[in-house]
Amino acid sequence: MRRVFTIVLTAIGVTNFAVTASADVELPGVFSDNMVLQRELPVPVWGTAAPGEEVLVSFAGQEVATRAGENGKWMVRLAPLETSSKGKTLSVRGNNTLTLSGVLVGEVWLCSGQSNMAGKFAPSKGRTVDATTFERDHSGFRFSSKNGPWEAFTADTQARCSRVAYYFGMKLYGELGVPVGVINRATSGSPIQSWMAAEVAEEIRNESEIPFHWRDPGKPFTAATQYDVWIEPILPVCFRGVVWYQGERNTKTLTGWSTTGC
Repeated sequence: MRRVFTIVLTAIGVTNFAVTASADVELPGVFSDNMVLQRELPVPVWGTAAPGEEVLVSFAGQEVATRAGENGKWMVRLAPLETSSKGKTLSVRGNNTLTLSGVLVGEVWLCSGQSNMAGKFAPSKGRTVDATTFERDHSGFRFSSKNGPWEAFTADTQARCSRVAYYFGMKLYGELGVPVGVINRATSGSPIQSWMAAEVAEEIRNESEIPFHWRDPGKPFTAATQYDVWIEPILPVCFRGVVWYQGERNTKTLTGWSTTGC
């Protein structure tokens, strides 16, 4: 990656996922029309089907087949994809056929954290983009918000887009000239331990000598609560890296790096 912000993590590949089995072929919510797939890396496509059902995934000239396991889960990996600013069709065929249209190939980033990352444009509150913003080319920028499909950025959809994710994504789009997709998974007031898998959070808590409950007893954002709801279900989606904007909650509860504060 060239000339990218420093608030990033390297690309990751994860093979654990959990989805509910079904007789029909199904995809997780992170897949939809108008999505962006990561270029130059193997791209997992996964979902559920009837146990033993044959599943064929087709995209950009590739066809990859597999069978659903006894638990109904299946996954294939597309070979590294070339950049594409022209929308293509991704199809998944089994007992039924799913077709996703307008799929681009470029750079995909996960944008996560707490309120500053979660904050969206709100025209009713005066939180809008500059009046000249839509004079810029937005054709290659897409975003995926919580519980929502992938969308293009327009005057009508801006209220569903994280402001930080938007400015980061458009900066990248302008510099690289390739499609950019941002996956926004952020929750106001959430501490960092809530975005970790439970076993990872506990290991860090012990190593850093942080008190039990991370000095945040009775709060809804205990270890793994955000991870289980918002991160684990989208794994092993392929993305280039992570933009992370969080820290205030842990500063407030003195659980940044040690028991004495951040």
